[in-house]
Amino acid sequence: MLKDRKKYWTVLLVSLFLASCSQTQETSEEENSSQATAQSGSAASTASSETETTSAESTEVGDRLGKLSKSYIDIMGSGNYYMAFRSTTTYEGEVMESETMMTVSGDRTAMHSKSAETDTVMVMMDGNIYMIDHASKTVIVMPQTTAEGDETLPEIPESSEPVEVDDIEYIGSGEEDGLVYEEYRTEGGTQIFYYFDGADLKKIKTIDESFESVMEILELSDNVSEDAFEIPADYQQVTY
Repeated sequence: MLKDRKKYWTVLLVSLFLASCSQTQETSEEENSSQATAQSGSAASTASSETETTSAESTEVGDRLGKLSKSYIDIMGSGNYYMAFRSTTTYEGEVMESETMMTVSGDRTAMHSKSAETDTVMVMMDGNIYMIDHASKTVIVMPQTTAEGDETLPEIPESSEPVEVDDIEYIGSGEEDGLVYEEYRTEGGTQIFYYFDGADLKKIKTIDESFESVMEILELSDNVSEDAFEIPADYQQVTY
């Protein structure tokens, strides 16, 4: 269960950071194109050829990733945003519903998740993961790279250093329930679907061999509160 829970959060983070990574890729392609066209006249023919190639690659990237909501890309790329979403996750036949408030500020990330049975917060900052359980008033503290048995906790990427997406492939697009979607697939076989209503991102669906999760986006803005990163001083702390 621990392995799948960690895998779930890793895939979730990949899903949420994919748009900002895509923007980084597009910017890189545009810079390469500008450099190619700025070459000297003596290499005009070569520069032209390189520019055409780079332009084609840039167009291809735009075709694959350019449909993602611009406002979503801008906010995610800023490294300072708040996202609220309602998720329904099916794991081994069990359906779990929760609401999550995700806050990112620089290299800090906080996820506050509420369900019928739980009220927990996961804060990632200063190289540590803080698991806050309001029901039991406890805080579990562990380094992001701490090994637990044979399991190693995934290192959470900083917002300024987006997740590497070399193993994420664009599959295609379509329409479902009145929403346009884009489908991506990871090297491990995980499917990620982004659903849009016009330019607005409405939900993200993730399908893995061990679970299926649908995230309905409730809010995405740059309204970041420092309260999200507070660790209760009166809770019992357990350090690993």
